[in-house]
Amino acid sequence: MAKSWMDALRAKDREQLQKLAALPFKLSEPAEYPKCDPVESATREDVPNTLACLLDDKLFMEELSAQPEPVTEVISGSTLPAWAASVEPELARGTLVLVRLPGNGVSYQLLVLLTTAGVSGVWKLAKYDPN
Repeated sequence: MAKSWMDALRAKDREQLQKLAALPFKLSEPAEYPKCDPVESATREDVPNTLACLLDDKLFMEELSAQPEPVTEVISGSTLPAWAASVEPELARGTLVLVRLPGNGVSYQLLVLLTTAGVSGVWKLAKYDPN
């Protein structure tokens, strides 16, 4: 399911993202200077609006488009990246998949929360690489 969701995100297919979403759907960027404010969708109709900030992030979408097969791994509480410590309570709701998008100047990590009903949350980290 994570691959299907990432493919729909890459294609900016709002309808498919809506279908694959589980409620409540959360988007957050736990960073010092986040591009996206934390937001939660209570209805399936709200999901495209919740994802608008992510879909409008030009650099992120360029890196995602450049990597049709990003590196992914299922993670647990013991392997949760330090930046995502606030996400640990979400593990009770499903499985977290870490998606790595190495880039040129900026790299991204996404945590995608998979539940039996679909994708229920996404947390994004942008890491700026010094030249």
